[in-house]
Amino acid sequence: MYSLPASTPTSGILTLRQLEALGYDQVARRVAIDNRELERVRNGWFAVPGTPVGLVRAVRLGGKLTCTSALRMIGLWTMPDDLLHVSVKVNAARLRSPDDRRAKWVAADHPDVRLHWNELPVSSRRESPIDDFLPALAHHIACADREGALVAIDSALNLVRGGEPLLRLDALALLLATSPARCRGYLDDADGRSQAGTETLVRLRLKSKGIRVRIQVRIRGVGRVDLLVGDRLVVEVDSRAHHLGDNYEADRRRDLELARQGFVVIRLSYAAVMFRWSDAEAAILDLVHRGEHLRTGRLTRRGLAVVLD
Repeated sequence: MYSLPASTPTSGILTLRQLEALGYDQVARRVAIDNRELERVRNGWFAVPGTPVGLVRAVRLGGKLTCTSALRMIGLWTMPDDLLHVSVKVNAARLRSPDDRRAKWVAADHPDVRLHWNELPVSSRRESPIDDFLPALAHHIACADREGALVAIDSALNLVRGGEPLLRLDALALLLATSPARCRGYLDDADGRSQAGTETLVRLRLKSKGIRVRIQVRIRGVGRVDLLVGDRLVVEVDSRAHHLGDNYEADRRRDLELARQGFVVIRLSYAAVMFRWSDAEAAILDLVHRGEHLRTGRLTRRGLAVVLD
């Protein structure tokens, strides 16, 4: 008996042609299915144990994982989204329930699934259960609101794969040129220096209030800070993956050094940005209105150790 490939976060789905190439004829496939080493997902499509549920459901329905669902698997930062996003051909027929390959697709039965009818100028590999990066991003840009789209765009510009950025500005410009008209201005707001989606959100939200923000500014004796408002208001933004321990202690040492140099530091948690933003925004606006973000008195004479790249 031949060995089936192991499941990974973005695979585990095999086509009939791929199984036959591995030596699985009809008898071998039946034995593997009976032994629960293989699951028939849809006619011509199979899954090995451990395949992500979203991939299985998308293929069973008759499409590919796309939009937020695909970008998250690729490794991009996205806004919270519990929907399963599936791209299907614009002329697709015989769609099935994502939970029962024998039942027809009925949208009302699956409120957690969003279909994307694929009319995009960019296309994916035919036998892949998940959209390639550019088609998935194109669907996401058209589907998400402005913040959600720019969070994913910044993450793609920042993410490096094989020594190269996953997305470049010239490729983004081409993608936006074919996106809905409301998305055309996203190029001006995109910034691949953001290290996390929470940084992107804070930058966009402060900018919408008319506050000038510099991103990833280097300060002598400290290193780079996430955001700098005015001359001396530092806003550090924790991502969801930020934990206690070494990071916690290092952050406090940085905060002490910033305070010693005359900076004002605000540190925002993931929850503060995502769920309690009005409180965080009010605190930042109060500081700005009082002029706490500007050099005054001795700080003007002494200067601050900001290194502009």
